[in-house]
Amino acid sequence: MNVYLIYNSLYMDIMAESIVLPELTGVIEQAPRKRRKNPKRAGELSEAAFLWKAESLGFGVVKPWGDSERYDFILDSGGRLWRVQLKNV
Repeated sequence: MNVYLIYNSLYMDIMAESIVLPELTGVIEQAPRKRRKNPKRAGELSEAAFLWKAESLGFGVVKPWGDSERYDFILDSGGRLWRVQLKNV
């Protein structure tokens, strides 16, 4: 077995059992911060997912300028245009 692997294994065992050593060495695992839900970002992610799915199904997709219309996208199926309004919960 490689000396480095033995050392690393022993080091991790000691660090796992000790409360003080991680603080002294600066190896402290902090819990990730929870982000507050941002409704605008959630809507943007929903639109991106819809755009990808509609394109993968072969629809032509149009995104109107601005956000004052009653719809978010226009889908072109070849013979017909469809207005689409997305709702995200």
